Amino acid sequence: MQVNKKSILIVDDTSVNIDLLLEILKDRYEIVVALDAKSALEIVNREAIDLILLDILMPNIDGYEMCLILKKDDKTKDIPVIFITAKIDEESIEKAYDVGGIDYITKPFKPKELLARVKRELKLQELIYDLEESKNEINEINKNLQLKVDEELKKSRDKDKIIFHQNKMSSMGEMIENIAHQWKQPLAQVNSTVLLLDDILYTKKIQDDTIEEKLLEIESLTVYMSRTIDDFKNFYSQDKHKEEFILQELVEKSIFIVQGVLDSHNIKIILNLGEKFLYTGYKNELQQVLVILLNNAKDALVFRNIKKPRIEIECKKSGDAYCIEVCDNAGGINDAIIEKIFEPYFSTKHKKQGVGLGLYISKRIIEDSLASELSVKNSEHGACFKINL
Repeated sequence: MQVNKKSILIVDDTSVNIDLLLEILKDRYEIVVALDAKSALEIVNREAIDLILLDILMPNIDGYEMCLILKKDDKTKDIPVIFITAKIDEESIEKAYDVGGIDYITKPFKPKELLARVKRELKLQELIYDLEESKNEINEINKNLQLKVDEELKKSRDKDKIIFHQNKMSSMGEMIENIAHQWKQPLAQVNSTVLLLDDILYTKKIQDDTIEEKLLEIESLTVYMSRTIDDFKNFYSQDKHKEEFILQELVEKSIFIVQGVLDSHNIKIILNLGEKFLYTGYKNELQQVLVILLNNAKDALVFRNIKKPRIEIECKKSGDAYCIEVCDNAGGINDAIIEKIFEPYFSTKHKKQGVGLGLYISKRIIEDSLASELSVKNSEHGACFKINL
């Protein structure tokens, strides 16, 4: 196979359909053909296939069953499947998506439409692959950075500074997971939007105004993804200078950073932010503390398998001071250890989840850098961390 061509597997028991698909696709893609599902499954297990065009009506194993088999196998579950069939009833279309298909093309084929949909799905897979590659690269960078931090710990007299950097590095894997969550939904929306464009082109015979409208919609989604990446970059910023900012907006931005992981565990955020409060201080450091508190609350809720998990955040003013409270309903902290949770390297988590520096560093940031106070107490439903600024 040519390395510069994507490979497409056509699975159809009708030679006329195969010949037509070959004629449309052969100049742009490397084509592999199977006349039945059994042969197709053997092919995907020995060859690298980028996309499958799958007929529904086939003897022995039909297209629906084959797609289910593909999606249950870790080796083949991520190969996009586009169903090709003459069936146009709503039940057949719905079933195609239910078994894991990502698109549905009816016969007779329209060459331009077929090429557009194939190109779109391959591009989407490429974006997802690139995201995974970036995640792996950053994980590798994280490992190398951790090694460097360990070396510096042996040399440096200023251990607190190294601990700050070590904690940020140990958080990178979790941040990348958040990026993946944030990107998943926009990518799905891009896919749905382009699919809608195809339907409009077909039913309205190409209306330029509609095309423009939908392209703008796609553009807005890419802007959203770009903004997500920018927020993560800002979180890691080493820039330290006092600035004036609105506390409520910083709280909302901190939630946005971990929103994907919270959503994946069905954790509800309840906000009571009140009026907007202007505060002057180290914005990035306060945000780091908020993200640590949110992640700690998430970990407790997940570990204890809390039904209807929630995190409540309140921002209020008392005299000339401000107070931010982050509370969960995970049952609270054992009274025997609650006085120790801000000590370095003390952790109630499994060693794979961290080294017990998050709350220690949060305490140092709030008290030493921001000249404020961080405390914890058990409420009726769980732990409640209070930042007094």
